[in-house]
Amino acid sequence: MKHGRRCVVQTLSIILTSSAVLLLVFAMVSPHWHVGKRWFSALGFFCFVNKEHREVCRYMNEDLSNEGRLRSGLFNIFQGMEMSAILFGIISVVCGIVFTTCVRPTYFFMLSVFNLLAAVTSCVGIGTVFYFAGRWHHHDSSSPGGISFWMAITADVLFVFGAALGLATYKVEVKEKDKEVFQ
Repeated sequence: MKHGRRCVVQTLSIILTSSAVLLLVFAMVSPHWHVGKRWFSALGFFCFVNKEHREVCRYMNEDLSNEGRLRSGLFNIFQGMEMSAILFGIISVVCGIVFTTCVRPTYFFMLSVFNLLAAVTSCVGIGTVFYFAGRWHHHDSSSPGGISFWMAITADVLFVFGAALGLATYKVEVKEKDKEVFQ
């Protein structure tokens, strides 16, 4: 692959992954994840930011019923998975910025691995929300939704595209190296 084309692919992969990370961050700080009649913030430390979040967190901590414990566990799992996805995305972006020479094919393999890890962990978090929400649906009038859900889904799609781009580029790079060796 030509040097210029390689640089374009690398830049595009960094943009895709950065966008996915930002979308996940916005999805997590948005109060639009909800189950039932109450709204929840996905990040626990946002309980200290404003009165609305503090009241929600107090409700989650004081509700000791089986349903309350399930809700609390659900959002702990969700926040852990989404934060892991953000971490994997950040690692991918940092690797892309560090390898600014645009000549290291290993970066594209690392990109695909970290992007896939980010997509999988994020999907597990979202899947957990919907699994438990389905169990509550018979006595709750609403299910998880809002703009934050679509931001998280879009982020996962971007992670997958970034991974596919990195893997395809890596395969091309390896083939070209093999040709050079045999010649």
